Amino acid sequence: MLPFVRRRLLLSLLTLFGVTVLVFLATQIIPGDPTLLLAGPYATKEDIEALRVYLGLDKPPIVQYLMWLSRVLRADFGTSWATRMPVVYEIAPRWVNTFALAITATLVATVIGLGTGIFSATRRDTIPDHLSRIVALLGVSMPLFWTGLLLMALFAVRLGWLPTSGNETPLHYVLPSLTLGIYYAALLSRTTRASMVEIMSMDYVRTARAKGLPESVVIFKHALRNALIPVITVIGIQFGYLLGGAVVVETIFRWPGIGSLMINSILTRDFPMMQAAIMVFALSVLFVSLVVDLLYAVVDPKIRYET
Repeated sequence: MLPFVRRRLLLSLLTLFGVTVLVFLATQIIPGDPTLLLAGPYATKEDIEALRVYLGLDKPPIVQYLMWLSRVLRADFGTSWATRMPVVYEIAPRWVNTFALAITATLVATVIGLGTGIFSATRRDTIPDHLSRIVALLGVSMPLFWTGLLLMALFAVRLGWLPTSGNETPLHYVLPSLTLGIYYAALLSRTTRASMVEIMSMDYVRTARAKGLPESVVIFKHALRNALIPVITVIGIQFGYLLGGAVVVETIFRWPGIGSLMINSILTRDFPMMQAAIMVFALSVLFVSLVVDLLYAVVDPKIRYET
């Protein structure tokens, strides 16, 4: 296990280095001069040039990159050009909000997706199975913004049960979590069904049934556990994406997360904030990927990482 973890950490460091290069290149190719936005419409050429010198934008790109990389290695992402606040102070609470939303949305997706996937697989080629697959297809096909607006129109506007924006109370989590959870539950349901159908046809499942074991034991102990590897992969990918910020949902429900912060930083050419947000997203995805790989060995003891 330890050799595998060391290899993964080394690969993660190389990946992060590649991310730093791509992130910096993105700031160089984005059209528009950030100093013009920051200086304002009434700034003189001298003011703009002084601002460029102050921000270090007058230096060659390679020098700018090395200076930025040296600060990142010290966990110093600089100061936001828009708010004049340290980027870390802006990123931290936004990431916590996104993390909380990712947890609740993943729980919704896992409960609905696993349940419907198992239900469909155990009733293969029946009317309930076909209906479940149609519903899953509709869930995948519906855009997130459309689902969010429908839920908002029903539960917030028409019924008045739930708030439409913010994250102050537990009720604020319901609509964005459902919007994300329904979409990812559909993906998870299809994956669970496909994996369960394959496992249910294995010899050891038929043997367990021939021994007279209860159907619940056959399904949950013998079939589901061996079908969880692709399911865990899908859950991990979904959770990693959500940690990067579900931009559409955060925008619709005015959720103060890292995804909306990233979009705002791009629109305002706030390069330090944009770079930090993307780096946090990359770190989150790499960490989740490592955790998912380690979970494989927990779910299936036959998997070993020594070699």
